[in-house]
Amino acid sequence: MHADSFETVAITYRQPQTAVILSMFEFYGIPAYALWANTLRMTPGDTIAFGGIRIRVHIAHADEARILLREAAAREDETPHETPVMRINNGLWALALTLVGALPPPRLGPIIVGR
Repeated sequence: MHADSFETVAITYRQPQTAVILSMFEFYGIPAYALWANTLRMTPGDTIAFGGIRIRVHIAHADEARILLREAAAREDETPHETPVMRINNGLWALALTLVGALPPPRLGPIIVGR
């Protein structure tokens, strides 16, 4: 029997999750692929029927991949702290949107189309 040199380390149910995980593995030089990803791109409703998209990595990198996934899951709920520049920028956007919203709508008359 043929021995498989790849091992499943994660199962995702959404294409964006799959893309982020594969991108992270590529960044760290971990050979990986997503089983059923191309098929489920065409029929996303079948994702649950297929048991999800299986992220598979080479056996030699499986432990490293699991460590990276655990670290990413731990950081998932972290929110970046707001810097003074971000606070000013948000305030300027709020002011600009308020001013634009305060303008009266343009007067549009009927358009007469003729020959």
